[in-house]
Amino acid sequence: MSKDTDKNKKLFTIAVPTYNDSKAIIGCLQAIIDNDFDKDKYSLLVIDDGSTDTTAKKVEDFLSTYHQYDFKLYKNPKNLGRALTRYKAAELSKTPNVLFVDTRAYLHKDFLQNLVEINYEPAMAVIITQDTHNFFARTENLIRRFTFRKNIKEELSTTSFVNDENFDEMPKGTTIFFTDKDRFLSTIDDQIISKHSSDDTKVLRKIVKEKPIMKSHQLLVNYEARTSMRNNIHHLHQRGPKFVDYYLDTSKKLFYPLFITYTSQLVAIIIAILSPADFGRFVLVPLAILILLLAFRLSERKSDFFKLLFGLPLVLTVFISGLDRGLLIKFKQFINAK
Repeated sequence: MSKDTDKNKKLFTIAVPTYNDSKAIIGCLQAIIDNDFDKDKYSLLVIDDGSTDTTAKKVEDFLSTYHQYDFKLYKNPKNLGRALTRYKAAELSKTPNVLFVDTRAYLHKDFLQNLVEINYEPAMAVIITQDTHNFFARTENLIRRFTFRKNIKEELSTTSFVNDENFDEMPKGTTIFFTDKDRFLSTIDDQIISKHSSDDTKVLRKIVKEKPIMKSHQLLVNYEARTSMRNNIHHLHQRGPKFVDYYLDTSKKLFYPLFITYTSQLVAIIIAILSPADFGRFVLVPLAILILLLAFRLSERKSDFFKLLFGLPLVLTVFISGLDRGLLIKFKQFINAK
């Protein structure tokens, strides 16, 4: 291989799927380009999933100032959804490896250099969520931090591996995900690309059966939480059916908390119908006590307690309504399959 060929060889493609992210996309791309890493060593592919805002125009204008590099925008002819857009990005990639980056993720300046030096795939980054300005996002993040408290405390100082045995105990996701292109494309099936499928979790589950996923403290990313209350509520509600899609299975660790949630709702409905006068005493009062106890337990600093008092009722209501929708979708699928 000649020196010129080596010099121009792309080590990987950075794929940034986006949809109506006009407020976040430029910051995400700037963080990639500002990395202390040779821009000739990677390709950058932004794939717009039929945005109806100014996302595509902003990306075009931004990338035009870097026309000397292999930075491109691809527009889906119609909205395909998150899963198919990622698969499309992988198909369009001309390199063996792909780094997926969500538009709200901001790579630390040494991320790409560290990624090359680690020389391992599949790999995930350690996500540092910027949530202090938003009580809704802060509530979500505190719940997540408590759920995975043991591993989250260690992930900033150690390198760990997500495997088939510890899969349900580890924090994971494809916010930042580095993988062999063919490995990623091999995970596609009709269940994963369906609208309400838990596509991230199912993809990662398939991959760890083949090879453990590294989560390295050298790969750090800041994640900017949504600021719009409407967007936060919509996003969390949409996660409900995806959660049910994966965890409505007795072999999964979170099946029983899910079962208890549905059972508690049923009991509350029965009390409301048969004995409305007792609804406050047997449902609302215990629920208020539970919120107080959870707010105390989840708080990491004094200001968190008051955010949680407001955030927990709203977050739980939105998520549980999403779970109910997910159960209804599963029931319809079961009926249609008969």
